[in-house]
Amino acid sequence: MVNLLVVIIFTQMPFPMPQTHEKTIEDVWVPWQFKGTEYFKYEVTGIESGEKKKGYEIIEIKKVGEKYKVKIEGKYGESEGSFTTTVASTDDIPGVIMSQMMFNPYLVPLGLGLFSHSWFYYFQLQGVSWEVGSKWKNKDEQGNITEMEITGYEKYAGKKGKKLVVKQNGKEVYVIVWAKDVALPLYLKMGEGKENIYELKLVKYKE
Repeated sequence: MVNLLVVIIFTQMPFPMPQTHEKTIEDVWVPWQFKGTEYFKYEVTGIESGEKKKGYEIIEIKKVGEKYKVKIEGKYGESEGSFTTTVASTDDIPGVIMSQMMFNPYLVPLGLGLFSHSWFYYFQLQGVSWEVGSKWKNKDEQGNITEMEITGYEKYAGKKGKKLVVKQNGKEVYVIVWAKDVALPLYLKMGEGKENIYELKLVKYKE
């Protein structure tokens, strides 16, 4: 399992896009900025080596004194489980999930999906507009063509967000719907072909 995860992480690294001018802070969505009182439930679908898996993932965060109690529950394919831990800061939550993922396969859609830095890369690009209808296109030295487009709005679990579609050589590799006041994507699909595809849809959200 560990070797498979390492392979997947490297194959999901983003394709190069040009950086231009600095963008204003108002344009930036920064994921994983938890308020410390959220409840997320995702419907999960994945394809690994041609095998389709379904399940769900729940992340529940509560403030307890000066710390935060984090409960994770999930089912992915035949793997399922839960764990509860306490962290000093909401900044520690991604690291807790990533460390648990190596030993708990039901957490793979979280670690390789919601908490992956591969898609976050695109939100760090400089000089791009995040308005609906904006498009970018780039061709690298190897001839690979990467395209990005903000195609419109979609709504999940009562939250409305913008939709980003990323294509590599004409094939979708990332679809991300985000709302600026929500710490995690409302919808995320990553991967191409018939292997290592993860799709997570937010079906319940509370603050």
